[in-house]
Amino acid sequence: MSNADLHALARMVRTGDLSRLDPKDHQVVELRIGADRGGGYRSQTEVAEMLGWTQAYVSQLESRARKLLSTVEV
Repeated sequence: MSNADLHALARMVRTGDLSRLDPKDHQVVELRIGADRGGGYRSQTEVAEMLGWTQAYVSQLESRARKLLSTVEV
């Protein structure tokens, strides 16, 4: 994922309703955008190592979170 994609994800977090996310999705997103440390993106591999998960699982959770955050309720 590019920095532009991570910027877009961070923007979704700022404007989206994070309560819509599963706790694991929420945790992955916050760690990926560095919300726990005031910024500074982490790779999916770094997040996976921190949480004891695989990079593929982190990718799946991030993808699911992105879809939920990009959905606009009317």
